[in-house]
Amino acid sequence: MLSLLDAISETGFAIFFKEATTIWGYPTLLVVHAYGMIILVGLSVAIMLRTLGYASGMPLAGLRKYVPIMWLGLGLNALSGLILFSLDGRLFATMPVMWIKLSAIAVAVACTRRLVAGLNKPATRAAAGKGLPYTGLLAWMVAVSAGRVTAYDAPIQ
Repeated sequence: MLSLLDAISETGFAIFFKEATTIWGYPTLLVVHAYGMIILVGLSVAIMLRTLGYASGMPLAGLRKYVPIMWLGLGLNALSGLILFSLDGRLFATMPVMWIKLSAIAVAVACTRRLVAGLNKPATRAAAGKGLPYTGLLAWMVAVSAGRVTAYDAPIQ
């Protein structure tokens, strides 16, 4: 598996993003990943906080119109994250913090999906209690923090 990751990191596609001296290489990839995170995490956290009772003047059902934009952010992050991972797959695949990040994202997205499914169902929200949004918020905090650590984890090890 690691040899496959090495081969992918040596493709022309990966080398372009690693070595291009244009803004359209690695810098653009990082910006797309950051914007995807802003959209996904920002809207997800807004839904979680509203579910917990913050901004109670805004109807929960009104947040539903932002859900497709939030999933667009997930798509941007998945695509840009996959490309970033492919630049040095061996390194990222062997970083414990990367697996913590991916696990936290999975938990946060699962919590968000359950909350989104209940946006129009007051009984579902009441039954879910506060555990689901708090778990999602904690998972996003872990995911974002672990994502930042991946930039510095290799030299530390």
